[in-house]
Amino acid sequence: GSRGPSTWQPHLFLPQVERMEAAGDGPYFAPPTEWCFKPCTNPDLTTPYSSKNHRWREDDERIDSRIRHFFLDLPFRVQSDDSKWVPVLNGDVLGGGEALAASPGLRIFKQRIVSAPDGNTIPISVMIPDSACPSNLLPCVVYCHGGGTSHYSCFYNNFQTLGRLLAHAGAVVVMPDFRNTAAPSLRGEEIGPFPAGLNDCASAARWAHEHLGELCASHVVIAGESGGGNLAISATLSMHRADERMIRGVYVLCPMLRGLWGGEGEDHEASSWNRNAGIFMDYPEKKQLDKGYGMGSPDRDWALHAERNALAWPGLYADPLELRRLGFPPTAVVVNEFDPLLDDGVGFHRTCMEAELPGCSLQNLPGTTHGVGSYLVNLIPEISKDQCRRIVDFAREQNLHV
Repeated sequence: GSRGPSTWQPHLFLPQVERMEAAGDGPYFAPPTEWCFKPCTNPDLTTPYSSKNHRWREDDERIDSRIRHFFLDLPFRVQSDDSKWVPVLNGDVLGGGEALAASPGLRIFKQRIVSAPDGNTIPISVMIPDSACPSNLLPCVVYCHGGGTSHYSCFYNNFQTLGRLLAHAGAVVVMPDFRNTAAPSLRGEEIGPFPAGLNDCASAARWAHEHLGELCASHVVIAGESGGGNLAISATLSMHRADERMIRGVYVLCPMLRGLWGGEGEDHEASSWNRNAGIFMDYPEKKQLDKGYGMGSPDRDWALHAERNALAWPGLYADPLELRRLGFPPTAVVVNEFDPLLDDGVGFHRTCMEAELPGCSLQNLPGTTHGVGSYLVNLIPEISKDQCRRIVDFAREQNLHV
């Protein structure tokens, strides 16, 4: 039988958050004292935060050797330093570039669209296969890039390569360069706290639906990885709550859905956040709050948890009864075996199954770390190509079930 939100418990228990009134400043949500907000600041990228898996790159033979050898040549926590990591994402060794997914055969352009309800504008990247025409409509995949909702741009080399792979697999691709919460996607672009990025991704899906004729597309599905997986789910939920049911399906890879790190107790010991700690994604063992959405304000981040905001953190707060009532679309979840976020994706899949949603699936990529098969696009290219084919096959199926 189905369980309502009152009986469902996340893997990691979230303590009650005390609500207090701050004079002249509305409600204030005080975090429990045993939780910390900000991870330790440690400029030494060679010193691990976590207490385990320190030598995963050197001798953990469970993990594909291509992944281990690639990261062995980089600083330990390279992804924590944008000055070092962004050039890696933009380089062809990891990003793939034209050698992995060529531009010929595709019409590729960039334009700006207006995002609702804020009225800001964002750039989008559009890729249309030459085969698309009024007599050969293709599914449209709105793809939300990773980066924890706080960093990166869809115009980075790795994401552009992934978009071209999707287009060559037979989809029209729309990639929103949504407002990040920490660093502008590109110079001159805006940043904004929750729900800025969510609204931008929903606006991109709305734009794609309104322009299906010009795009030579039949219908819209939404996809994304890591933080972009969060935005794909949340944008769909937001639109369904507003009775905008234009998104036919959701496909997420290694999604970041909880907004919490670390933990304690038996549930934590058995969790992926514990057993995979330090593998590619390194963080302190102490329970802590993800600081992305609040743009530096702990109050803002704690408030999202205190109000159990499912649009911010669907992995903890999505209600299966609401998903069923809204007719949330078929959802495919892909996780990586050695990703600390594996349980984020598995947990949301269970929520979808509890909601008895049709057409849901879960795939675990063995021997892989976070981001393999998606934004680490050229690390194991055959997995990335296979995922793009699967996304497009999934997208086509959603036009058959209307």
